[in-house]
Amino acid sequence: MDKNTNGVETKVDNAPTTEAIKTTDVEVAPTQEIDYKKLAFDLLDENKKISEDRDNYRQGLLSAKKGTETPENILELKKSLDNLTDLVETVTKENKEIKIALSNRNQILNAPIGGAGEDKSKEVKDKFFTDEQLKFLQKKGLNPETVKSNMLKAKEAQKV
Repeated sequence: MDKNTNGVETKVDNAPTTEAIKTTDVEVAPTQEIDYKKLAFDLLDENKKISEDRDNYRQGLLSAKKGTETPENILELKKSLDNLTDLVETVTKENKEIKIALSNRNQILNAPIGGAGEDKSKEVKDKFFTDEQLKFLQKKGLNPETVKSNMLKAKEAQKV
């Protein structure tokens, strides 16, 4: 194994030189200035068109349904709701008054007849005014007894 191997140097005539590498035929586009104002106005116009299209589409759907709530219908519904709540309040107030009147009537009808039970002393409660009415009169600073006497006087004056 005594072979000597020497490196062989070869000369290539076809290898590219550094100058050839630096100069290429690729064209670079020149930088263009972008007009941002025009671009912004174009985007605003596009947004405006899109919103108009959306509104037109919505109006078309509403007119196609015909039974949908438009702002006029909503106002009418609110008015009718207010009327109904007023009606409910008056009915409940009248209902309370009727209950009180019936309880007073039942006390009168269930009273003992003839003297039976007169020996027992009963505590008589004045139910001329309800508790709510008494609170209202006290809040207004009125004496319930004077109001009661004035009401009874007015009632008798109407009979005459």
